Amino acid sequence: LGYNLLPGEVYIGRSLAMTSALYLVGGVGSTRFAGDDRFTMNFGAGYRLLPTDWLAVRIEVQDRVFQSDLLGRDKLTNNFSAHLGLTVFF
Repeated sequence: LGYNLLPGEVYIGRSLAMTSALYLVGGVGSTRFAGDDRFTMNFGAGYRLLPTDWLAVRIEVQDRVFQSDLLGRDKLTNNFSAHLGLTVFF
């Protein structure tokens, strides 16, 4: 699931405006770790900037959370990831 929290424009100087959005993402799924499938929750946030009508730049951070008992002790595991991407519209 995703939600555009702050859609709008960012202004650079007096004459340059670019479409942008701050967004939140979340979801549930499964992670295979050490041969076991674990219920996983995913949370994150990102920022998307469109400098032109055919190009988008985004940066996003996510955390995947699941229970792990790899060493015989139940432990909450957080796996963080960061993404930087370009999208070309044609």
